[in-house]
Formats: sequence, C-alpha cells, structure tokens
Amino acid sequence: MGFFEVPSSITFIQMAPSIAMKVNDHLAVGASLNIAAEQGSFQQTFTQFVNISPNPQQPYVVPISGGLNLSTPSWAYGVGLTLGALYKVNDMVTLGATYKSPMIFTPLTFQGGAQVVPMPNGAQIKGNPGQYSGHLNYPQQVALGLAIRPIPQWLVSVEGQWINWHNTLNTFNIYGPWQDGTSVVPLALNWRNQWVANIGTQYDVNNWLQVRAGYTWGSNPVPNNSNAIAANTIFPAIVQNAITFGATQKLGMGWKLTEAYMHEFSNTMTGAPGSAPFPSYPPQAASSTLAENSYGIQIGYDF
Repeated sequence: MGFFEVPSSITFIQMAPSIAMKVNDHLAVGASLNIAAEQGSFQQTFTQFVNISPNPQQPYVVPISGGLNLSTPSWAYGVGLTLGALYKVNDMVTLGATYKSPMIFTPLTFQGGAQVVPMPNGAQIKGNPGQYSGHLNYPQQVALGLAIRPIPQWLVSVEGQWINWHNTLNTFNIYGPWQDGTSVVPLALNWRNQWVANIGTQYDVNNWLQVRAGYTWGSNPVPNNSNAIAANTIFPAIVQNAITFGATQKLGMGWKLTEAYMHEFSNTMTGAPGSAPFPSYPPQAASSTLAENSYGIQIGYDF
C-alpha cells in the first residue's frame, strides 16, 4: 500500500508596454513588447509501505519514497512580441487580427534530491541529488476577430484563436545529474495545438465607465489517452470552459484603469486502471482535475 503526491504550481506575471497608430480612417496597427516572469514547482512522488522483516510473525513496515521532486519554487524571465491590426469596415463592423510570438524564458532551476522518473514503457530513470533545470516557454498564437456595434455604446465581438502548444509542450526536457550517462530526460507530454473560441460584449455605461463580460471555449491540448493523462499529472491544463468579467474607468488626462477577472470551470480526465505514474497494488488510475481563477489590473495612457 502507499500514496502518491502530484502537486504543481505555475505563477505567470506579464507586463506589455504597447504602442498603436491610426494609419487612416479605416486602419489602425499596434505592437506590444511582452515582458513576463513565471514561477514553477513540480512534484510527482510516491510513498510505499514495505515489510522488510524476514520474520512473517514480526512484520517491520517502513516507508520508501521516491519520484520527481522539483518542489522548491523557481523564477524564470521571458520576452515576446505581439502585433495587431484593426480594420474598420464601417461604423458598425470592425475586423481584427493579432499574432503573438513565442515567449522564450530563461530556465527554471531547482535544487533537488534523488529523482525517479517513470517512463511509458514501465522503466524508471534515476537521478542523483543536485541542480535540475527546464525551459517552460509559451507558444505562438494567431487570432482573427469580428466586432459589431448594434448601437454606438454597445460592442459585441467574436474571435477564433489558434495556439501552437505542440511546439512548446510536446516534450518537457529536464536537465540534471541523471544516472546512466545522460544529462537530460525528456517527459513526453504530447500536447496538441489548441483551438479557442471567444465571445464577448462591452457596454459604455457613460463617458468614463465601460463594463464587459465574455465566454471562452477551448479544445483540450492534452490527448484523452492513459499515457498522456499519466504524463500530464504535473501539467494538467485540461480546462475547456471559462467566463470573464471586467471594467475600464477613464481617470482623466489620458489615463485609464482596467480590471479583469476570469474563472475556468473544473474539468477532470481519468485514465485506465494501472496508468498511474508509479506501480501500485491494486492498480491505480491516473487522474487530473483543474480549475482556475485569474485576476488582472492594467494602467494605460492614450496619446
């Protein structure tokens, strides 16, 4: 008998100084420099209680632990670029497009003890105590949108988005003092590219206050099979439905303040019995559950 611990934590902070220019009465373009910091910690460990006594009449049970333990939080810093354009067809309809480049981060580094990483074929790779590291980058994205104003103070928008997760989290490489002469162990996460649909609305309450709300659906980047579910217990990004709320206040002299809130509803994926990362009796099923909340605040200035 025994138990597993599979906690993970990722904190993401981004600042995006932006500039925009109105080319003519119909076209506006803009760009943002995305400067971000992330903090990550990951753990996928087991504890088994084993009888080491040679005498069946006098059992002596001791706990034996192991696994992947990179639970000391580490900070990394990254940069990327966003380009966008808006084309005003008429007073009612506006088209938009954005491209967000990959965001490349410095490595997350961890001081860890002895490590054990389970592989899909049942083998285990072991590592010595020391420093481990890995890059957790963010993917490029493309989005196309349509905005409609039924009346001047009311805006409705629809957007489709493609996120290139496959190039970012198909494999998560962990560098460190691994045994058997290797310096890197690849965790095969097998993430797929993601399609996202957004619908939102904004209403101008008066000359200084705007309120907004939205709904988002996204395809699941984690494949629905036992191997992928087991491999992604430390990366369980499986939520698919989210709601958002926000508001902007114009403070005067060109300054404005924006607040935003997002809630992603809980989702669970469960593999077949025996798919848990480490062997156990009776065989356990790998399972991940995730829900998210996000809060944001932004200060802007209109030239």
